[in-house]
Amino acid sequence: MRSGGRSVTLIVKILAVAPPRQIRWICCLWIPGLFDAEHSFEIRADDRGIRKRVQRETFSGLLLPFLAKTVRETKQEFERMNASIRDAGEQGGSETIS
Repeated sequence: MRSGGRSVTLIVKILAVAPPRQIRWICCLWIPGLFDAEHSFEIRADDRGIRKRVQRETFSGLLLPFLAKTVRETKQEFERMNASIRDAGEQGGSETIS
């Protein structure tokens, strides 16, 4: 993660893995409760086989009010990443969900 132009190391804990459908993890800055971010990626398919990728993040902790800029920047990075993944998929990428 980058904050104020500096790289910051976060402690990451994997919460759930269900290949190829889901991964969920939480990361914290120094100690849990100071600044935490829970992230998840899911691939869902309806009964017609239409796939949807869902990405979520939830931020919490005592430092959250002071890190609003970092949260906004992180959101923008995820939005760019999501757009890149969408564009690649729309260009004919093929995936199989079992």
